[in-house]
Amino acid sequence: MVLIRNLRRGWQLDPFALEIADEHGRPVDGGAGGWEPAGGQEWSAWSSELPPGGYRLRTRRQPADGLPLAQALHVLDGWTTLVFVSNGPQGPQPQFASIQMVPRGIGWQPADRTLDLATEAALSGLRQGIDLVSTRQLLGLLDVESVNPFLGIIGAHALLLHPAPDLGRVGSLLERLVHYAPVQPDIAALCTLLDEPVPPVASPPMFAASCRLLVRADSADPGILQDGSVVESVAEHMVGRGVWTTWLEQERRPGVAARGGLVTRAPGAPAGRGGPGRTTIRSTGSSATCGRSRASRTRASTTY
Repeated sequence: MVLIRNLRRGWQLDPFALEIADEHGRPVDGGAGGWEPAGGQEWSAWSSELPPGGYRLRTRRQPADGLPLAQALHVLDGWTTLVFVSNGPQGPQPQFASIQMVPRGIGWQPADRTLDLATEAALSGLRQGIDLVSTRQLLGLLDVESVNPFLGIIGAHALLLHPAPDLGRVGSLLERLVHYAPVQPDIAALCTLLDEPVPPVASPPMFAASCRLLVRADSADPGILQDGSVVESVAEHMVGRGVWTTWLEQERRPGVAARGGLVTRAPGAPAGRGGPGRTTIRSTGSSATCGRSRASRTRASTTY
């Protein structure tokens, strides 16, 4: 589910401003008719069943600056993906989205305050590239009894920001995560740290930190980023807009195709495999390259 919500009364909210597409860029949200505005134009929501796999969240119309950006989402079998997007004075702000995953069929309920604070601290640390989470705060994210793949990914990245990260603990966490979500690209990115074979990754991970891990691994072992895949293109055009993997959609830039630029090919295969998952997107009211071209990636050293 995706929810867009106004942060302040008086700001104009376009209830159809966002679009959900599959990982190859084909819209899957049914157009403007798939969204449900309500609350006196204070919020708009979209919800539907989608197959597990990679997706894009982006603005429906071309932005004024002519730089169409997309943000990676991933739907897991058996889990509901919830995306809360704020609406600011210039429109929706997906780069600041709050994303959560809950077991399918349970519905969303506010987490306990301690876990919320730990999650927000971990995400803030990822945004700034610094360690902001104490070991005690991490316990909720790394709960052995109740594994939430999304919180586990956040917890693993938070552990890696520690001055002396405990890779043994990261490895134990990843063993559990792989059991619950064997094809999730963020988990695959984290597994590149374990000196074990990792199958080629084709879908973009949700976290920018995961993208950096994949680029670093591909520099050392070309082929981790599957040749010709969506994630390879994403890594080459990623921009630094916070926690989430965000990239410039070359195929949507005005005149790119006419100038002979890159146009992403959309294969006929459906996005994702397995049984249906569920995703919900809601909207509430600097640029730093992550990837490189394949030639330059082999020469670059990527820091975490």
